Amino acid sequence: MNDDERIMWERFKQTKSAAARNEIAKKYINLVRFVVEKVYFASSLASKDDLFNIGAMGLLEAVEKYDTGRDIKFVTYAYFRIYGSIMDYLRSADWAPRSVKEKSSKLEKAYRALMERGISNPTDEQVAGEMKMDMNSYYRLIDGLHVNKVYSIDEFFSADGAGCPVCADENSGNTERRELLARIIDTALDSREQSVLAMYYYEGFTLKEISKSMDLTEARISQIHGQAISKIKAQLSIEKVLNIF
Repeated sequence: MNDDERIMWERFKQTKSAAARNEIAKKYINLVRFVVEKVYFASSLASKDDLFNIGAMGLLEAVEKYDTGRDIKFVTYAYFRIYGSIMDYLRSADWAPRSVKEKSSKLEKAYRALMERGISNPTDEQVAGEMKMDMNSYYRLIDGLHVNKVYSIDEFFSADGAGCPVCADENSGNTERRELLARIIDTALDSREQSVLAMYYYEGFTLKEISKSMDLTEARISQIHGQAISKIKAQLSIEKVLNIF
């Protein structure tokens, strides 16, 4: 925390004024935009403006409740407050319809069944065959999943307290799980899926920017993302690493 930040925090702690609180929040407003970009995708229940407003309220709460004496950076604390407020909003709105959840579950089961038989990176044809679907029906199913959670990969880490790019350097105790996830990404995903995840989660590209870079439609990038997440979740389920799936 630099001198200017320290002065802002001291002013707020002394006065508890809305003006002092808002001064701090303005400094970190881009963190709200960062989180919104990570969790947002087309949904009739949530616009980017909706999510930004919810995230901004989470940021204000973070400012009010942050203890400057704690051994944690404000950006880390605020990230989880913002992320949590947006997630609570989406869950309360039942963002992913039951039909989408059921289809996603069936897709993950198909990937898991193939992986358990030693097929580490199943093709679309193999997955469609496992689901006893023709390719047209399979691709219609994939198209129908593009409104599902785009933030899923963050949850692989947030289950144990790690997991956002902005605070990765503060969670050194999660090395084993991170190494496992890296191995799964390396072995279970094809090069295009790896590229999409790398650009989205580690290089900060938006889906629109990735679609331009890869010369694919944004919907197709979302499909690739969803398939990659399903493969990762299936492999994690096989290895019984997490109990949240």
